[in-house]
Amino acid sequence: MEEELNEKDLFDLLSKKNREIRKAIEDRWNNKNEIQLTKSEWFILDRINYGQEMLADVCKNGEITRQGTHKLIRKLEAQGLVKLTNLDENKRNKYVQLTQLGLNCYEENKALKQALEERIKNALGQAAYDELKKTLAADWQL
Repeated sequence: MEEELNEKDLFDLLSKKNREIRKAIEDRWNNKNEIQLTKSEWFILDRINYGQEMLADVCKNGEITRQGTHKLIRKLEAQGLVKLTNLDENKRNKYVQLTQLGLNCYEENKALKQALEERIKNALGQAAYDELKKTLAADWQL
């Protein structure tokens, strides 16, 4: 562990930990459910969450290309997790929102994340966990 701290900068460590956590969440979901979802699909579901989002706004996420986002949404729609609705009379603008199945999956995944967060809190200890959250939430003036 000491060697890793010396070899990697803060950004590498944060990135590595983020990948590990996202992978753990994805694996827990996929091992437990018939509906297999990737981290990119979860990213889209998280962007939509409980609301009704303009498809164009979901595509402006900065993480996935517009074309990639459309492809993911079509796949999620085929799985019954999201539905697209035309905006008024304009067939070009659409809303995307979670279906009931999508909401159920979102809630179940949220519970998995909360359980993993609890494990992290137990591993770090309450004081270190609180300090970590405070540090990550702080304005780093970037």
